[in-house]
Amino acid sequence: MTTFPTTVEVWFGLSATPSAVFTLDDAVRGVLDTTSYTLSGEVPTDVAGYTTNVSFTRGKTSPLFGSIDPASGSVTLNNETRVFDPLYTAGPYYGDFKPGKRVTVTTNGIPIFDGRSREWTNSYETSGRSLSQLRLEDLLGLLGRQEFDAWTTTAGELSGTRVSSVLDRGEVLASASRAIGAGASTLQADNVSWGSNVLNYLQL
Repeated sequence: MTTFPTTVEVWFGLSATPSAVFTLDDAVRGVLDTTSYTLSGEVPTDVAGYTTNVSFTRGKTSPLFGSIDPASGSVTLNNETRVFDPLYTAGPYYGDFKPGKRVTVTTNGIPIFDGRSREWTNSYETSGRSLSQLRLEDLLGLLGRQEFDAWTTTAGELSGTRVSSVLDRGEVLASASRAIGAGASTLQADNVSWGSNVLNYLQL
């Protein structure tokens, strides 16, 4: 059986080296178009050395028709050294086991998942065996837990423009990393009610 090198990266909030983080108004680290600095304290950390299992369920089941549901996945990690124990204060990631952390999985140099952490769970056995499971969701899953403020859409928008309008709204926490075509259907205006689900609207 052929196996390929796999990288699992979690964006932990490692800010132990502030000299590498972009800082507003700093005479050196606050200057644009010069040296590249990390935009925030969260940096990718490869945890593949602890990984024992990776699995995903894709959201698209039909190649042509039907809505695309959120994809989900999980990464199982060896936790015998307590490195992923949320109660272990001496751990390198203590205090950082939170939902919403970016997680990417790359196999043989090809990205196969880019999403967010949803939940960390840990299991402990009397034998000393300990595992940590990181449950994942893609960005559609994040949109599925968000709601609109009341707003009115613009008549005559192409479908791609409408999707972009949704993702650009202030109450929608959408990634800025996206590639959306113009679309082929011209849409009418409609009134979106307060509390409407963002993903349901996009699927419609």
